[in-house]
Amino acid sequence: MIETNAATPYQRPPSVYGEGLSISAQTREPSAPLTFGRLISQDMAVSAVITFLIVLTNILLYPSNGYNFIFIFALPYYLAFAVVFGAIEGLLIWGCTRLVRRQLQPGARVTIATVFLGAVVGVYWWNTPSSPYSYEYTRSDDLWLLPVCVIIGALFGAVIGSRLQPWRELARGVNAVPRWSRILTGITGVFLRLIVVWLLMDSILALACSLQSFHQHDVVMSALILGHLVAGVIVLFARLRFWLLLQLALLINFPTIVFLTDVVPPDLGILRGIVVSYLAAWAAFLITRCSLTYSALSFLKEELNYYLFD
Repeated sequence: MIETNAATPYQRPPSVYGEGLSISAQTREPSAPLTFGRLISQDMAVSAVITFLIVLTNILLYPSNGYNFIFIFALPYYLAFAVVFGAIEGLLIWGCTRLVRRQLQPGARVTIATVFLGAVVGVYWWNTPSSPYSYEYTRSDDLWLLPVCVIIGALFGAVIGSRLQPWRELARGVNAVPRWSRILTGITGVFLRLIVVWLLMDSILALACSLQSFHQHDVVMSALILGHLVAGVIVLFARLRFWLLLQLALLINFPTIVFLTDVVPPDLGILRGIVVSYLAAWAAFLITRCSLTYSALSFLKEELNYYLFD
């Protein structure tokens, strides 16, 4: 009869643990890649912000340039190009994630963004002839583009893959309205938020240009517009209840109404049309988020069905 020591617990052989660890390592599932829309929206957002910062830096570096105000009107075209560039780069990174079937590490995303940006800049630089009026110009003078590409690529890699969801924040609506009406809240939210963010960027450029020209009236007006747009961005992107949102929206837009009625002359029809369209976008944004609007529409629908069809 075989004797066993009851005080000594039974221990499994070390090889069993090794087999279990190897099996778990082999069956580990790869991390889920980011969705296509999230990658594209992150790339487009960071590309637009970087482009705005480049334009602003160019204005600040050359304060004596009398044509800096042109950047204010050219900014929408720069942003449109930046959005297209960001979409292409996001598509490239998304394709790489689909190829490896897992989420790329930050270093890989930085490398892809830097190489793609460097290739675009290199092609543009190589096909751009040097100015005939600059006799001392050499290609080595553009070596500063290399660290700039690395910095921009690092910013792309840092933002892409993060928790930032630009499209969801732009199209974010409210849950207090019917489900079929959330499309309206998304459309008005995207339209107004994009307009306010773009005007905020333009107002920053306008303030920088007015500070360089030292015109007191332009500086004060640019500062007031900038303050209004900063408050507008905070209100639009904050998660507020409707009645608080309504009060804050009326408060920050009251100076705009005064500007339309008392400051803008009647002969400036284009400017008045822009201000009226801006206020109309705010009104649509608020109306689509009010539950009373949909209650009134439902009541009107029931009345029409009663008198016309019943």
